[in-house]
Amino acid sequence: MPKGSDPNGKFNCTQSNLPKGSDPNGKTFVENNDKYYSVYKDDDRFTFEQYQDKGHSYMFNDQTYINDFNEEFDKWLETLDYDYNLKENKSKFAEDKTEYINKNLDRERWTDTLDTEIVESFIKFYNANM
Repeated sequence: MPKGSDPNGKFNCTQSNLPKGSDPNGKTFVENNDKYYSVYKDDDRFTFEQYQDKGHSYMFNDQTYINDFNEEFDKWLETLDYDYNLKENKSKFAEDKTEYINKNLDRERWTDTLDTEIVESFIKFYNANM
């Protein structure tokens, strides 16, 4: 018998939160969680949260800057006059890449994209059940 379950197949836990995105390009909440949802939907210990237009682990508001930066980085890779995949160029590439990132990356825009509404719901759930 798996740890955390009883002979009836139910989990022994005080509370569980199962967040899931509803990504139009992926599986729906029900397709991914139907097994759990059908068993635990009426169990007060379980909370099922569905986030519209979000992938499974998507906790970010806007990835435009990240996508743009990565696109520009790929263009920069094409300008290199050496094969950065070769072992003998590993050290040079590490230095060049570090220089490129330090020169071009806006760290605040890169890191300040967390969807605070989702994270706050996790914190609220956690605090309510501690």
